[in-house]
Amino acid sequence: MGKIDEQLLLELLRLPFRDSGERPRFLRIQRAHVSGVSYLNIGDAGIQLLKDLSETGARVKVRTTLNPGFVELSAAGKRSCDPIVYKKQKEIAECFLKLGVLPTFSCTPHFEGNVPRRGEHLAWAESSAVLYSNSVIGAWTNKESGMGALAAAIMGFTPRTGVHVSEGRKARFQVEYTGEVEDEVVAGALGYLVGKRTGDGISIVKSNGLLKKETTAEYLAALGTSGASPMAIIEGVTPGPRRKTRKSPEKAEMVESEVRELLEEYQTNEPPQAILIGCPHAVFTSERRLLDLAERKPKLPVFVFVSRRRKERLTRAGLTRKLRRRGISVVADACIMWCGLRALGYEAVLTNSVKGAHYLRNHMRIDVGLAPMSELAGGLK
Repeated sequence: MGKIDEQLLLELLRLPFRDSGERPRFLRIQRAHVSGVSYLNIGDAGIQLLKDLSETGARVKVRTTLNPGFVELSAAGKRSCDPIVYKKQKEIAECFLKLGVLPTFSCTPHFEGNVPRRGEHLAWAESSAVLYSNSVIGAWTNKESGMGALAAAIMGFTPRTGVHVSEGRKARFQVEYTGEVEDEVVAGALGYLVGKRTGDGISIVKSNGLLKKETTAEYLAALGTSGASPMAIIEGVTPGPRRKTRKSPEKAEMVESEVRELLEEYQTNEPPQAILIGCPHAVFTSERRLLDLAERKPKLPVFVFVSRRRKERLTRAGLTRKLRRRGISVVADACIMWCGLRALGYEAVLTNSVKGAHYLRNHMRIDVGLAPMSELAGGLK
């Protein structure tokens, strides 16, 4: 077994600053969260890299959790996906276990499994979790790469730069939007447009429609899909005093017609074959709401993507079986980019997630339509 090359990990942490010539200082982190887990994304080369690293005897020094993969690592998951893909995804999971990473397989560690406190420094690599932790909880984390977060977890520290310092948390843009944010889909569409406009700049937004946890989460998830900023300031949500800037933030005007145009782009050309819920993982879709869906006897198959912990709770309560009898499948360990969609041959689906719609269309080449949960539920009678 080889020895971990700490100098190599240090260089990996400094990699984002190579072109600028900056030599950042480091600070201790309290938590880490690693992405780059799905076999769909990292392939065989990624598996080999993880195997090489796990065989060095390296272990993470802080509580470190894991993003979803491409497969549910259960007997049901094995039946729903290509056996070779299942085997590859299991190899990835085993490498992370050797490194001491907790097998949560969730993109919402900030709700369960690795909940940060305000003021804690993190090294997180899932964009929606990064944005929620900075913008809602008041933790401090840059948007790390998957390997960057893993390197930080093993070393126990990360570069003291970006939004780890107060100067890096100042707003560059002021979003001006006069339209209503009625539901999570409109919130996601607005976030997606803001992300495209503001890039890696922090923005301030004010809207009563973003004060609900569901809309806040979808706004931030979509913003992180199209943009590179690790943080947004949502008035009435983001804790702490607003960071003052020497200059007034640049105006980023958004009009309601832009939001409507984006939503119109996401309409299926063919009749939808399934409904997908849970991107990010379905945290706000309560057990009661799932049972309400089941009572409506859905005409389309419904797939709800959740953390492993939540599926275990649902299973212990006897709810996964009851839901399955009504055509609602609960999928753990994977995200909406799930191998089962290929195995089932779906070509057109519906979702209430702008982030999910973006990735399903652009990475899995699936025709996607958008509708809020209220309409999806109403259309299932």
